[in-house]
Amino acid sequence: MSNKNPSSSPTDDKNDSAQSEDVTRGELVAYSVSEFPNNISGNVMTSLANPIMVVTLGLSPSSVGFVLMIRGLWDAITDPVMGYITDRSENRFGRRRPFILIGGILMAITMAAAWWFPTDKGDNIMLIYYGVGLIAFATAQTIFSVAYGALGFELSSTYNGRTRVQMARTTASRIAQFASPYLFPFCLLAIFGGALTGVRWLSLIVGVIVIIGAVITVWKTRERDYKEVAKENILKAIQSTIRCPEFLRITFIYAALLFTLGAFGVFQFFLITFYVFKGDVAKGASFNALVETFANVLVLAGIPLVTWACKKFQKHNALRISLGLMIVGSCLQLVLINPTYPWLMFFSPFFYSLGIVATFMILGTLMADAVDADELRTGHRREGLFSATSAFMMKTMFAIAAGISGVLVEATGFVRDLGGDQAPGVFDNMRYLFAAKAVLLFACLAVLRNYPLTEQRLAEIQAELKRRRGELAKS
Repeated sequence: MSNKNPSSSPTDDKNDSAQSEDVTRGELVAYSVSEFPNNISGNVMTSLANPIMVVTLGLSPSSVGFVLMIRGLWDAITDPVMGYITDRSENRFGRRRPFILIGGILMAITMAAAWWFPTDKGDNIMLIYYGVGLIAFATAQTIFSVAYGALGFELSSTYNGRTRVQMARTTASRIAQFASPYLFPFCLLAIFGGALTGVRWLSLIVGVIVIIGAVITVWKTRERDYKEVAKENILKAIQSTIRCPEFLRITFIYAALLFTLGAFGVFQFFLITFYVFKGDVAKGASFNALVETFANVLVLAGIPLVTWACKKFQKHNALRISLGLMIVGSCLQLVLINPTYPWLMFFSPFFYSLGIVATFMILGTLMADAVDADELRTGHRREGLFSATSAFMMKTMFAIAAGISGVLVEATGFVRDLGGDQAPGVFDNMRYLFAAKAVLLFACLAVLRNYPLTEQRLAEIQAELKRRRGELAKS
């Protein structure tokens, strides 16, 4: 098999150090296929929590936020364990792929089961049942996503090849986002006779798609194995991972972004539904879906531009540009969410949506580079622990943010039964809190100061690693 990626240009070959086997186009497609159901299934379980549990069934925002927080904390705890397991798994089918298949099947089962709770036993029973279902789903998704993320880190070992892997995954994620804003409107279709019945059918459909995606990924991708110099126990391995300075910088940005999305993102739903459309849930959901669809079209068109920026300016500088776009977009939302001119919301994706997708895409490829830097320092190859430990920190922050989000909604003075006729100042409080995430984004820019893993430095690291592996192979 050729050592070159079919999509590589002569320039890429010159810039990227030669590797034994780089990722093929077929593998890029097969790998990214699973991102589609992984993304949608997560939205079915979490983004529909407020529309179904609060708006439809009447539970309090703070209680639902608390359940989401517990789910996130449990998810965070299990991730490092799963990362350690997959890094050290010895199976003729590979370290990652068996877990992707098993996790995908369990995700489909637990996602469907979580919404089948009784509605005649009181709010507490509904909340407990839903919470247990969330935890079961989170466990299944951990099995899947940690192995899936680690597989993505090792599919390519070149500076620009890793960008291609993340571009493929990001593209699949954005395609999934075309469906995400229509999930709640789908549940509201008259054929179901109610949103709860709608989400139950939706979970069954998405579950089938999850299994199909996992099978394709397992069947059509290969794993790149590296010889381990030594084994570590799990606590020492995690401790070594979090000492990697590049890992800490990248994970801080990840965690800060997820905190802003978890704590403040909920205000978009409430502002569009109750501020812009005066409590008309169906109309608000449909309008939000249109805005999100436009954002997805814009983002898909912009993904090649992000790839170009990573090559032109190097990845860490392209990340600075992306964060800047998010800051501008956050501030503009103070004026773009306007009940007199709802169409102004269509300007937001040019900044915020494009910026956040570019940021997550670039962070993924930077994390793969950090794995090389860590191996140079420690002699260990541990994509699984990098994926999992990072996820632990991110999900912990997201869990805290989810718990805070409901409290913040109630702290603004919002009362569900008042619909669009809230007390004076309530919607202004929501708007200011929604824009406040810009503060954390400025902190992310500060973290990128003097980032060390430039393209030249990574080439030096990989040359040394190649020399070491050659010596190990001879020993």
